[in-house]
Amino acid sequence: MQSTLRNTRFLVLALAITTASQIHAGWEAGLTAGYRGDHQLAFKEFKEGAEQGNARSQYELAGVYLSGKGVKKDHSKALEWYLKAAEQGHTFSQHELGLMYLNGKVVEQDYSKAAEWFEKGAEQGYPFSQNQLGILYLDGQGVAQDFFKSFDLFTKEAQFMGAARHNLGLMHYFGRWLDFDE
Repeated sequence: MQSTLRNTRFLVLALAITTASQIHAGWEAGLTAGYRGDHQLAFKEFKEGAEQGNARSQYELAGVYLSGKGVKKDHSKALEWYLKAAEQGHTFSQHELGLMYLNGKVVEQDYSKAAEWFEKGAEQGYPFSQNQLGILYLDGQGVAQDFFKSFDLFTKEAQFMGAARHNLGLMHYFGRWLDFDE
């Protein structure tokens, strides 16, 4: 009995590892094909991984639909796949959705939705999302204007990007946003 249970556990574990490896392999094969310029093969590999639930493949597939390389450009499918990946916590997809709502090119411009998606990326420490969210707080777009939150986000992000250092410098230079004596 114990031997049968151990064998069953082993088979389940082996199947899980094999499945995860196949999904990851499709993502890697898609990247390799894309780097070689074989965009149709990249599309095929990303689509296979995306349909199996791999967030990285979903993100890459969305990018393929957005660019139209290897497949007909389709903004609605790009949005669909970014959403699937973002809902799994894929930071880059969350940021891309924030940009889509910020710029209003693929979807109707909505600063509140942009802020929601940037917030998700910022919570995971993604510096580009932190910077974009900081700008929204600075300008009061989609969120209540809050110079201190903006400053905090720029400070976190400044460790990684020059854009935040620039934004912090402007805040200090103009001084009207933050009163450090309070």
